[in-house]
Amino acid sequence: MQASFHFKGINEMTIKGLEELFKREMDTTIRRHMGRLPVEDAHFHVSVEKNPHKHQYFVGIALYLPNKHMYARQHEKAPDIAMHKAINSLLKQIDRYRDKFKPHKHKK
Repeated sequence: MQASFHFKGINEMTIKGLEELFKREMDTTIRRHMGRLPVEDAHFHVSVEKNPHKHQYFVGIALYLPNKHMYARQHEKAPDIAMHKAINSLLKQIDRYRDKFKPHKHKK
């Protein structure tokens, strides 16, 4: 898995913390949720922007797989909370996509 980051209006200390937070989640929670999906081909793009007029942060996470593209976007007053909400939103999408490949059990 690879990750690229884009930050706008964020200070260096916050940037470092958010990068570490996402990489930690990527290596644990996201990897576990991906299951048998092609993890080595996955690429994440994380975008964090601060609204210059309000105390509000926008976090967008795009996941690119060979045959699928998923995107989650959240906004909050704190960038780490927005990041967690975006990750949880993306995990729900990953679970729904992964469940399409599970064998269905039919009742007899």
